[in-house]
Amino acid sequence: MSKNMPTRLTAVFLVLLLGALVVACAMQPAVAPTTSAPAPTATPVPPTDTPVPPTDTPVPATDTPVPPADTPVPPTDTPLPPTATEAPATAEIPPAVDGLDVLQRRCTSCHGLENVVVARRSEADWGATVQQMIGYGAELTEGETEALVQYLAETYSQEITPALDGEALLKGRCTECHSLSRVEQARKTEADWQKTVQRMVGTGAALNEEEQAAVIKYLAETYPQ
Repeated sequence: MSKNMPTRLTAVFLVLLLGALVVACAMQPAVAPTTSAPAPTATPVPPTDTPVPPTDTPVPATDTPVPPADTPVPPTDTPLPPTATEAPATAEIPPAVDGLDVLQRRCTSCHGLENVVVARRSEADWGATVQQMIGYGAELTEGETEALVQYLAETYSQEITPALDGEALLKGRCTECHSLSRVEQARKTEADWQKTVQRMVGTGAALNEEEQAAVIKYLAETYPQ
């Protein structure tokens, strides 16, 4: 029995020590288990074998003709306007028109001057006569017409009343439409010659009343019935 005593004491000591450890462990607070973070899950990568559109799209042609670089430049030597202020051109004053010159150049192409020199008319009547001649074809400008009418009215005015020459009037006025042979072959009374002269005046013969009387008197005396 004395030999087993130490063994028993050792066993008792171990049992007490183990019990103390158990109690000590039971008295400590429980530690929450460490939660480990979930491992990241790998996101599936979509397949990369999607067909890529072809890159060999035809490029538009770049060989468009380029205009030549040596395009002629317009000349720069254009004359510049004068910087000095130029005086405005003075309007030229047309020369005065000579009525006698117009009469000789324009009127004698159709009849002689004896038709004019035996006539005596007012300015208004000369204006009407000139317009009548223009209607027959006389070529007169406006300036020539004014100058001619003024010359005739001043030179052969109605106020000048010399003795009228029936023969000169006959040759000057009546031969514009017919020859003298028609007159020389006729034989009429003074009343008949008056009707003939009035008929001629109605067809355009330029004779006033005094001139008509002078012509009728001359015809009746020279070519009586």
